[in-house]
Amino acid sequence: DSKLLEYFISHDKPVFGICRGIQSINVFFGGTLTEIGDPEEHHNHEKHRHMIKMKEGSFVHDVFGCTEKLINSYHGRCIDKLAPGLEAVAWSEDGVIEAVQSKDKKIFATQWHPELSFEVYDDPIENKIIENFINLCRG
Repeated sequence: DSKLLEYFISHDKPVFGICRGIQSINVFFGGTLTEIGDPEEHHNHEKHRHMIKMKEGSFVHDVFGCTEKLINSYHGRCIDKLAPGLEAVAWSEDGVIEAVQSKDKKIFATQWHPELSFEVYDDPIENKIIENFINLCRG
C-alpha cells in the first residue's frame, strides 16, 4: 500500500481509499490504528449499518447533502490517532472516524464501503462518491 500511495502522491494523482484504504492512508501519513472493542457488538458485521455525522463542506457532505446518513459498517480496526495533514469529516455515534480528506492533496477515504450500498442496500446515492472521484481523476 505504501509504495502505491507514495507513487500516486509524488505524481499528484488523486487517491480514494475504502475500508482498509482509510487505514493505510492514515498510517502512511503518520497516524495509528486500534482494534474496535468487541467485534461482535460494533462494526464488524457484513450487514451492520449505523448513523454517521458529517462535516459540512466535506466530500461526503457534498454527496449526501445532509449532515447525517445511515451507512454500512464492516471493519474491526479503525483510526486511533489521526495523521497530520488529514482531516476527519465523518464520525459514527461511538466516535469512530468514518471518513477523512486532505485539503493539500487529492486524498479522500471512507471507512465504510460505498460500493456495497448500491449492491446490498439498493442505495444509489453513494455511487456519486465514486463518480465524483472519477471526475476528479479526469481533471
